[in-house]
Amino acid sequence: MMPATQSALSKAALTSVFAMALLLVAGVRHNYFWGGSLYAVLHGVETLCLLGFTWFGARGWLRGMAAVREESPGLRRLLILSIPILVVAVLVPNFLSQDIVDYVMRGRILSLHGGNPYVQMAADFPEDPFVAFGDEGWKRFPLPYGPLVADLQGLVAWIAHQFSFLPAQAELWLACTLFKTIFAGSLILSALTARSICSLLRPADQDVVFLGVLWNPLLLNEGVAQAHNEPLMLLALLIAVRAMLIGRVAVGSFTLGMGVLIKIIPVLVAPILMALATRQKRITALLMGGLGAGVVLAFYYWRFFTEPGALDFIQRQSGVIGVTPVSFAADLFGVDIATALKGGRIVTSIVIFAAGVSLWRRPDPRGFLVACAACLAAMVCFGLGGFRSWYHIWWIPLALLAGHGFLYRFAWWATVLSPLGYLAWVSMRSYDSPHGILELSSGMLLPALLAAFWPQRSGPSNRVRPNGRKILSVQRPANN
Repeated sequence: MMPATQSALSKAALTSVFAMALLLVAGVRHNYFWGGSLYAVLHGVETLCLLGFTWFGARGWLRGMAAVREESPGLRRLLILSIPILVVAVLVPNFLSQDIVDYVMRGRILSLHGGNPYVQMAADFPEDPFVAFGDEGWKRFPLPYGPLVADLQGLVAWIAHQFSFLPAQAELWLACTLFKTIFAGSLILSALTARSICSLLRPADQDVVFLGVLWNPLLLNEGVAQAHNEPLMLLALLIAVRAMLIGRVAVGSFTLGMGVLIKIIPVLVAPILMALATRQKRITALLMGGLGAGVVLAFYYWRFFTEPGALDFIQRQSGVIGVTPVSFAADLFGVDIATALKGGRIVTSIVIFAAGVSLWRRPDPRGFLVACAACLAAMVCFGLGGFRSWYHIWWIPLALLAGHGFLYRFAWWATVLSPLGYLAWVSMRSYDSPHGILELSSGMLLPALLAAFWPQRSGPSNRVRPNGRKILSVQRPANN
């Protein structure tokens, strides 16, 4: 590797480390130092740290990809450069979201109290010292994720409780660190899987995509620092996509089912897999993989969902309403939010149908990636009652793999601008409408407008150049 390129890559990595360090400073201040009469000044410092993270995170991400586009030092070197970024991300106190505290408490319900987290809630165990932590509203909300997450939460809570001789706050920190380490590992594996997918389509860009996922400031912040469990689902989704690309239809179907058991969202991609498998005359393999996932689902149904009310979380989660294009449409047309949400989900269904038809007509690798990304992005934009920046993790890596087009540009801008959605929270401690409007504007509306009207000036090569391995063949391979 040329010295100039190596220097540029090292500087990009240091820039990303610095960005995460700014987020760490903001988190420490937010959680531990109010500042007395100087609280307004410290609010300003915290705001500057968030702005710095936004700028330097994007700068390190973009410059890192630019450097490896010129010349890559190899996967081993990229992993070494990535470790400090991930370590700092793990150490960032979760201050933009308290979801991880709910993960720990629901894990304690399962592993320490012998309860069912889909039925019992944190408020049902007032004697547990961990009830004092986290957001009050979610203490009366059951587990909204899949059963694989339930078992993972129980395992992490049990491991942390082996150190119960520590103060409760220290035990909570240990559990949170374990979760973040798992999510960081999932992000590494997701980046490696994305790199492998890119090697099938555009071998020259595989390390660009690797850094596009692993150094992505949105994924680092939301998936590791703030510890949303999206990296787990992302990993299952990318493995399923890769399996479908190389003709392992049964593996793809099964892995997608495991993703659904993490979070139900990957089910949106099932019609795309169905369209592709039907076009390839591989429907039997698809059903065999689905059957395997169904066996796991049946086990978990017996384990968690035979109790009365265990499935109520689905309806309760759907009732979580925030600031979205759907809520704007409801106000604009004078209809209730439920009616507007039905309309948004009709739009999402139309996108899924159109993506499936397009892939059926032209089953090429990039079209498959775009179809999957479009289904998930449509759900984020139109199909949910609330929008949160971390929902972008569902589809951004797939859009980056596509390499060009509207969704690629949308992913680029959403990555860069989404952190600005927290400005109201860090500067005014407000999660009310100013925060929701700002999060929607910076995380969705502005990125979509820029993607639509700002031409792409640089990025991975636009042409798909397969590496010689047969992918997405419409002929039936010899085996699954």
